[in-house]
Amino acid sequence: MTEEQKEQRRAYKAKKERERYARLSKAEKQRKNKAMLDRYKSLSPEEKLRRRSLERQTYAQRKRGAALAKTSPEQRKREVDRWAKLAPEQQEAENALAFELHIRSTNAIDDLGTDTPDHSLSEEWSYARDKKVRDAVLRRAKGKCELCGQLGFMKRRGGRYLESHHVIFLANEGADRLTNVIALCPNDHREAHFGKRSAAIENEMVLKLKSINR
Repeated sequence: MTEEQKEQRRAYKAKKERERYARLSKAEKQRKNKAMLDRYKSLSPEEKLRRRSLERQTYAQRKRGAALAKTSPEQRKREVDRWAKLAPEQQEAENALAFELHIRSTNAIDDLGTDTPDHSLSEEWSYARDKKVRDAVLRRAKGKCELCGQLGFMKRRGGRYLESHHVIFLANEGADRLTNVIALCPNDHREAHFGKRSAAIENEMVLKLKSINR
């Protein structure tokens, strides 16, 4: 089966799933969403990381397959050969970047607080954040990036500048809690969102927060 045929099959299955979901009543949708959230919360941190990695991989493969289907046979062969030569961590980094570009919103910086933040659906999900969580994280950091240890630059009105970041994105059912929010310097924050090492940085941040919150 060609990549184009695989993509057509995935698109057909996704369409049918959306149609089945649309036919559910509001109460049934709420029960379904709650059951999915409960299942996710019951997973271990390691399993959550594995699930997110698989989600990134699946999304990136689908996007890559759709893009390849629109290219010439020669271009497809070059891209397939390029991908095959990448190390696993390089493939994971490309998958993470593609997925991040898909889910990020305009308020990705200084996002912040609850296990199940309020949200509303318009063009995309918008998640409520607790300013108290952000303030507590910045106080905890004492002006130093909690990933690299670098001091933030001085702000005009005093104090060091740092940015708060949800290690597990709210869009991925991450909690708006101190145990999931880390203070980063601007460079580390942007790299966590857009860098090739974003997947590795996520793992580093998980370990950092475990150490901080002992």
